[in-house]
Amino acid sequence: MKGSPVYVLLLIIGALLVVVAYRYEEYVQLRNFTLVVNGPCDPAAHDCFVSDCSTDDDPSCDTTPYDKIEITDNQAPACLEEHACTEFSCPADSDSCSITYCSADALEDGETCSAEPSDNTQL
Repeated sequence: MKGSPVYVLLLIIGALLVVVAYRYEEYVQLRNFTLVVNGPCDPAAHDCFVSDCSTDDDPSCDTTPYDKIEITDNQAPACLEEHACTEFSCPADSDSCSITYCSADALEDGETCSAEPSDNTQL
């Protein structure tokens, strides 16, 4: 009976249920995942990301300089969830938050740097 298709199917279903329960707890209950949000960036002080509007036909393309902030969701302020944060930045004493400024290895499609990109990411 150990090698029967019903036994194998029950093992697969049981394994899937365990994985779903684990992920549910990690993401929904503990909120243990990383958010990446754009924060304000001063181009005079740092290399900032800027949206590349030269390839975008959207007239509302925003060229305001920004940095990328990574923060664990369970450490993020409520205003991030409500999309109401203004001038959000990492708290000084937080280990679960980091800021990435523009660099050649951090650029994504549709982005440029406010200055010539460097080869390292500053934290």
